[in-house]
Amino acid sequence: MKSNMNRHTWWQIFDANYYSDCERFQAARCSRVAAPEEGQAPMNSYLHGTSPLNAEYLQGQLDGVISSGAAVQADSIDELAELMGVPADALVETVARYNELWDAQEDADFGKKAFRLSAIAQPPYTAVHLAGWLLCTLGGVTVNTSLQPLREDGTAIEGVYVVGNDQGGFYGAVYPETFGGLNTGKGMTFGYLVGKALAEA
Repeated sequence: MKSNMNRHTWWQIFDANYYSDCERFQAARCSRVAAPEEGQAPMNSYLHGTSPLNAEYLQGQLDGVISSGAAVQADSIDELAELMGVPADALVETVARYNELWDAQEDADFGKKAFRLSAIAQPPYTAVHLAGWLLCTLGGVTVNTSLQPLREDGTAIEGVYVVGNDQGGFYGAVYPETFGGLNTGKGMTFGYLVGKALAEA
């Protein structure tokens, strides 16, 4: 199966130990799929109506994603690369380098904290093809520091303000799910600032 890769999508790769990795990651809010303490339900149990999420449930979800074609799974990195439609030698080299960082317990390439590193060494290997989320707008209308929308020439449109999910320029290429309430907080904060500016005017 070949993928239609483009610059708006990416692959997330993990091995058979993904659930134990999730337990180590100390994730919070929307990204927490494993309870951090005995008897405590993960946040996603409330989002998905399951209490609590567990390894069996997540494996069932993963099986469904693979069946849908949004993920591929293989017993070797070379085979995984073929299913992904990417150069096998480049993927093998990338995975080998990432495993070196895991062995050293230090991410010298990107600065990821050691407890968030995980080896990609235990088959089967899974690659999930990901794109944008509907939780927030990663693009949006470009605004100035007064939250006014900008024309193509960079000048502000007077009397108009853009906040909430229509406002652009706040995120990079991805919404960081480890920060609970980030999108809501952005909307409330910039909405307050616009309201305050209008009241003072």
